[in-house]
Order: sequence, then structure tokens, then C-alpha cells
Amino acid sequence: MKKIAFLFSTLLFSSILFAQEPDNYCGTEMPEEMIQWLKNYRQQAGDVSMKQGDETIYFIPLKAHIVGNNEGGGYYRVQSLLDAMCKLNEQFDEVGFHYYLLGDVNYINNTALYDHSGSFNSIITNSKVQNAANVYFVEDPSGNCGYFSGWRDYVAIKKSCGGPSNTTVAHEMGHYFSLPHTFYGWESRNQSEPPRATDERVSGSNCNTAGDFFCDTPADFISNRWNCPYTGTKVDFNGDPYVVDGAFFMSYANDNCQNKFSPEQIDAMRANLLSVRSNLLNHPQPVVEAVSSTENIYPPAGATGIPSNYAQIKWRKAEGATHYNLQMTRYFNGTFLNVDMITSDTSVVITNLDPVVNYRWRVRPFNAVHTCTEFTTYSTFVTKEPTAIVPNYTVSSISCPERVDGAVTFNPTGGAGGYTYKWSNGASSSSVDYLLPGNYF
Repeated sequence: MKKIAFLFSTLLFSSILFAQEPDNYCGTEMPEEMIQWLKNYRQQAGDVSMKQGDETIYFIPLKAHIVGNNEGGGYYRVQSLLDAMCKLNEQFDEVGFHYYLLGDVNYINNTALYDHSGSFNSIITNSKVQNAANVYFVEDPSGNCGYFSGWRDYVAIKKSCGGPSNTTVAHEMGHYFSLPHTFYGWESRNQSEPPRATDERVSGSNCNTAGDFFCDTPADFISNRWNCPYTGTKVDFNGDPYVVDGAFFMSYANDNCQNKFSPEQIDAMRANLLSVRSNLLNHPQPVVEAVSSTENIYPPAGATGIPSNYAQIKWRKAEGATHYNLQMTRYFNGTFLNVDMITSDTSVVITNLDPVVNYRWRVRPFNAVHTCTEFTTYSTFVTKEPTAIVPNYTVSSISCPERVDGAVTFNPTGGAGGYTYKWSNGASSSSVDYLLPGNYF
């Protein structure tokens, strides 16, 4: 079965404090054709809710691309990806969208994309998957926490902004499905400047044609990160004081403020899916079977003498699981991931551990639809020094010149175990028999 394994050499964190965020929360510039589509839709839809009475859940295929540097380091953690998918589905629950992982995670080793601000378009062109929302998790997406590239139709997320306490992924997926910022029109302006006649009014008199074009999101002008609730005194063009709501995912309020899309935003995203992005629905509906828990089997907790170059790890099959995330760390440095693996098997062999080291490991079952699963509790083991292989063997000579009954049997000891055999006559077992006189290697 297919396995994806990498040795990590850097310290990664799944979440980040606001003070560590890039200067630019979002680098999205909405394409003019998307804005025009939204304007036309809003003028036709008005305040009518399409979703009222419609309980359809649409399954959205998300292709995850995890980008490392040229040496294969710095990857976004699998755990962080699963947590981000879980959180994204929680945030889009009211929308009626359920994101699922389309196929295997695509790992890309390319420093130019990993920390990018220059030319990397060919990398995107060659890696993008058709009929899917392509999301790239990188070290630095042009100085932003994330962005949606409209003309190339993909989303880039800074890996430190893609944790379960962040709203960046939900924000950028809102852009992906046509939503502008709640402060649309103020992106490149100083928020201290006076409002213009064309800006959205607090009264809502021009809400269908100005600002973000939604009438159930209050007029907004704050184009940098801010703490809610809003306590400012700025007034709009008519002199009415702004009442900015930081709870909307499409605002720039801090992550802990954001928790919703408006009903009109929800309707627009569903309409955009059905009319513009209907290709996302071309896939068979994924299996939605729930995932049960698993448990560690081998090595048993506290085991010693595990070969560092042949550590076999086993766990029980979890009902509904198609894949497992295996994590392994040194016991006294749990933030460093020595192994962060996705596998569809229930056992793997790790061959690159250090000798005489105390390790701990755990497993998390999941499938494409259900990623909100828990890890098993940690099990620990201690590796041993690899020993030399001793090629013990016995030879059974031919009983007489006319007979073909010679045999050689090997019973090696030492090394790491898990021996394989390759004989000069093509045999691959520990014993060969029915031999004629001669030399066998």
C-alpha cells in the first residue's frame, strides 16, 4: 500500500500568536470578473434567501499541496492539515459545504514556492488538479497569512496561519467562492481618510451596489487587523457612525472574533458553486463513513531493544479509516517530529531512527471526509545499537553423484532483522534445495 514518509529537521508549530502574523493578513485581489458576477447576482437576488428550506450538503473536493524547501524540509504538519480541515468544515457548516481531501496529499519540494514572492507560476500549473479547490501550504505566501489567486485559481496559506485557532483558510475559501472583504473598496486606502460618496453607507441605502454588496454585513472600512468589539467614532459620508462587526470571516478582525458568514454571503457562495464552480461537483460523492478509534499494538509501551534501523510499528485497524497519521518523536523533545507519515497500512517499518534513544509514537485514523479524529495515547520504546549480521548456515551435501538433493539453509542473527534473500539461482527464501554440485551465492 502507498505510504508517504518524511524525516523532519525543523521545529514546527501548528498555531501562531497574532503578534507573529505577517503584516498583511490577506493578499487577495478579487478579479474583476468575480466582482462583476457578484454584482449581477446581488442585483437579481436582492434579499431573497436561496438557502431557506434547502438542506443540501455539497461536498467540495480540496486538493492539499504541502510545500517544503528544495531539501524536503519545513513541511506543514499532517496533524495541522487534519485539524485545519476539521475547523474549516465547522466554519462552513451553516453554508452547507463539506470539504474533503481529494486523493493523496501532494508534497512539493521547491524553495521558490515554499517562500515565494517571485515567479513560480510553472510550479502551480504543473501541480494543480482539475475540478478541485487547490490549496498550497507554504512557509511564506508573499508576506501574507494567505491569499486567493483569482487568475490562477488557487489558494496559498502560510503554514503558521493554518492552525485550528486561525480563520485564514475559511477567509480565503470565502474569496474562492466570490466573497470580497467586508471593507471592499478600502483595501489600498488609509482608513483615516474621509469616506467617499461611493462608499457603502451605514444606513444601507446603497448596500447592493457598494462595499461588499451585501446588506446584512454592516458597512466596514477597517483594512488592517483589529481587536473586536469596534469602539471607534468614524462616520460615513452621511455623518452616521460606523458600527463594524468583527464576527464575519471576511473582515480583518482578529481570529478569535470571527465566527460566521452572513445569510446573504452564504447564498452567494452556494449560487457561485452551482453556476460558476459546478465542475467541483463532477466527482462521485465521497464515502461519509464515520471513523472509529484505534490503539497501539507494537512495540508495547515501555519496550526496549527495538532496532533503530528496523523499528516495526503496528496498530489496530479503525473502522471507516482509509489512512493514518503516524507521529514519532524523541521522548524528551516532543515538539520535534522525527516521523510524520501518512499511510493506508496498519503497520510500517522505520529504518532511520537513532540508536539508544527513547522514542514515543501515536497514530490518528482518518478518511477523506472525517478528519476530526483523535490520536491514540503515546507509546514509548527504546532503540538499541544495531549489531553485525552473523550468517549462520548449514549445508546438506549431495548423497551420491547421480542425486539432485543438495541443500543450503541460512539462519542469520544480528543486524536489524527482517532479512531478505537473493540467490544466484533466483531463489528468494532462506533455504535452497534440490541442488546439483556447484557454487551458490
